Amino acid sequence: MSVNEPNVVEQVANNEATEKSLDELAAERTESCEDDIPLADVKDRYHFVKHIFCFLGLVSVLPFNVFITPTDYWMYKFRDVNNSQAMGIHPNKTKLQTYFFSYMTVASNMPVLFMIFVNVLWGHKYVKCVIGTASRFPPDYMHSLITGQAFSGLFPTFIQILSLIGHVDPLKSALFYFTGTNITIILVFIGFLISQRTTFFKYHESKESTSEEIIDKDTPLMMHIWPYALCGLVSCWVTLSVFPICVLILPRHPNLTLWSGRFFIPLAFFLVYNSSDFCGRILGGILSISHRHLLLTLSILRWLIAVLIIFCNIHPRNHLPVAFKNEACFIFFILLLGFSNGYVFTNAMVAAPKKVAMEYREKVGFILALFASIGVNLGSFTSSLLLEII
Repeated sequence: MSVNEPNVVEQVANNEATEKSLDELAAERTESCEDDIPLADVKDRYHFVKHIFCFLGLVSVLPFNVFITPTDYWMYKFRDVNNSQAMGIHPNKTKLQTYFFSYMTVASNMPVLFMIFVNVLWGHKYVKCVIGTASRFPPDYMHSLITGQAFSGLFPTFIQILSLIGHVDPLKSALFYFTGTNITIILVFIGFLISQRTTFFKYHESKESTSEEIIDKDTPLMMHIWPYALCGLVSCWVTLSVFPICVLILPRHPNLTLWSGRFFIPLAFFLVYNSSDFCGRILGGILSISHRHLLLTLSILRWLIAVLIIFCNIHPRNHLPVAFKNEACFIFFILLLGFSNGYVFTNAMVAAPKKVAMEYREKVGFILALFASIGVNLGSFTSSLLLEII
């Protein structure tokens, strides 16, 4: 070996190290460029992710709507078997026919709230949720999620109306409800897994804030969003306070026609409420309220609608008088209840994430979901209390 050979070997090693460093630097720059991809270049092809969020909203509350909508099935199951006349629309309901919908509302929502608190206390941090994930996307994706929740009420309502038109047995119609729900949930879950693999989803899930969206980062997060969180709580509280009670409404002349018989509750209550709620959520995404205190005031004023509904022709009742026996009054109040619920709730859920920086949005979405769950449970207990007062 010559004297110059070690120098040659050393030079080759240095060149290889230099090339490796350049390759690593190029890789880092490539990754940096990928992270800095402008939003205009990351497109949601065919609005696939947006549609998935809509379906996620649908299945998030679909189980509850499927259980509470088939009133003909539950009235049949909990009927007085010794009274052959206790069929159709009538005031003399059994205790289970009267209280079942309130009991079911409590039973279906308490576990959700309990598990949220368990995850927070156990994990010492917030957990991922659908609303939290949607908060990281542009506002119209949260709006799509909220709109899907409204459609989850229309879905079982249409099934109920069609089953009544086809004179389907209540037991068989219940099978259609639950089978269709399970299939829908499975398909949406598969679609969500596929959406997570898209570039658009990955971009927004990993995107960090590049602007000063929050005024003061030293201020606690709740100080920026508390009116919206409280607005969501009050909206759910008001709606669920009277929603289970409304299935006990009676027309002035029960069972004289198809309208005043088995079609009355599906059309006058479920269809009117869910349609108006859907319209309210659509308008909430188009015509928004920027003043947060005005939004909170509107949510509190919805208690007036709940009071008016209590004085409609709801039976059985033992204490309060009936002030609005005409079913047209009930339909109008339900129209107001549904539309105001959709409009106020949508504004609160869409506006809150925009008040904070990107890194806080998922946490804000979780807080909104937590407050909404608290409102739903408060409404569930309040409905049972109102039945005793009526």
